[in-house]
Parts: sequence; structure tokens; C-alpha cells
Amino acid sequence: MNRRVQEVRKRIADRRKNGGKEEKPQRKFSYDDLISDEENYSGERFPTYEYNPESKEHHPLFSPQWFLFKLLTSFCLVLIVAILFRNPAVQLDGARAFVEDTMEESFQFAKMSAWYEEKFGEPLALIPKSVGEEPTEEANSQYVVPASGNVVETFASSKKGVTVETGSQTAVQAMDAGFVKSIEEKKGFGKTVSIQHADGSESWYSGLANIDIKTFDFIEKGQVIGKVKAEGNDKKGSYGFALYKDGKFMDPSKVISFE
Repeated sequence: MNRRVQEVRKRIADRRKNGGKEEKPQRKFSYDDLISDEENYSGERFPTYEYNPESKEHHPLFSPQWFLFKLLTSFCLVLIVAILFRNPAVQLDGARAFVEDTMEESFQFAKMSAWYEEKFGEPLALIPKSVGEEPTEEANSQYVVPASGNVVETFASSKKGVTVETGSQTAVQAMDAGFVKSIEEKKGFGKTVSIQHADGSESWYSGLANIDIKTFDFIEKGQVIGKVKAEGNDKKGSYGFALYKDGKFMDPSKVISFE
């Protein structure tokens, strides 16, 4: 009884000392505060991990053994590919062809962009629009003529594309919107700009000068990608144009009228 009276008197004295307010013990934050009602009622506890920089114990999401295994596997794959292409054995032709097809298969930038726009709306930063420009009547058509002129080499004779003769320094435009897949030397074409479109097709433009675009740039339909090189008398020039889809060339004259 006396002990209870002493505790009451002590609390009264503490309250007077603190201006009539009883000091409440400070409660430290605990991870137990994060336990959900579901955990309380189910009786299960989710595992937690407290990082301690002085501890030699590794984070559970990082396993040194698994990291070394992946590193060793990557090294083995590179070594196997190197052996495949160093060894000219006929038995390895199938494996070499598989590796080449896998490495040459391109990522469908334009197709992915079209899917994203359909699902989530038009991207704001990845595909910039020209501010203040009104679309022209030509740009509103299905395809834009890269540059008008006389077709001096037809698809029937080349089996790859057409060659169009036009004035020197004539601007060549992209037939449709897409991403620049590559700007490189292509056999039978020379330096070629390849643009990948949303339907998976590619348009190739060769014989150009003053190419200001870069690989992976997004190109608007009708945007100038270069100019026709001058030939001889500096009054005429020509450029090559091809359509490529699903591993084969298509006749551009069936979709575009150059004259």
C-alpha cells in the first residue's frame, strides 16, 4: 500500500515539475509498426532486412555465387561463339547461321513506338513533333514521294529497288515516319540510310549527300533526310530507293509514283 502511495506522490511531483503535464515516455520506431493487419491476423511475419555497413553479411537480394555463375556463363558463351567462327568445319554451319540471324535481327523501334502510342497515348519526349508546323497536303497522304523524277532503273531489272534521276541537290524526304535504323555502306547500294517504320518495313535511301540525321533518330513523314549528289555537269543526279520487309525486297513503284 505504501509503495502505491509513493508512486502516486512521485507522479504528482513530476507533474508539478513539468508545469502540470505528465511526461510521456518516448516510443521508439520499430519495424513492428509496419506489420499489416493481415500479418497480425494470419500470424505470419514477412521477412525484413536491416542494412548494417559494418556487417560482413551480404544483402539477401545479392548472391556472390550467383553473380560469379552468370559471369562465368557469359564468358563461356563468348568463347563458344568465338570457336564457332574460328573453326571452318561444315558441321558447325547451322550453329553459325543461327548466331548470325540472332545478332542481325533488329529491334522493332517503330513498331514498339506505335504499340506504345496505341496503348498509352502519344509519347511526349521520345517522338518530338515540330512545334508550330501545319501538316502539308502531301504529308497527309499515305506515303510521301522521296523525290520526283524519272525512274532509270526499275525493280524488275534490279530486283532490289529503283533508281530515280532528278536534279542535283534535290531534297530527298522520308516516305513515312519511323526510326533511323542505320546509316552505312550496303552491298549494291553504297552509303544507305535505312528507316524502320511501324509496320515492320524499312525504306532505304542511297546516293545521298548532306545527311544530317543520326542513327536512332525519329523521322517525321516528309522530313528531309539528305540531298541528291551532283553528277558530272552538276545539273542532274540520281538516288536509289528500296522497300524491305520480312527478309525480302518489294517493288516501290506499287506504292509510290515517282514521276
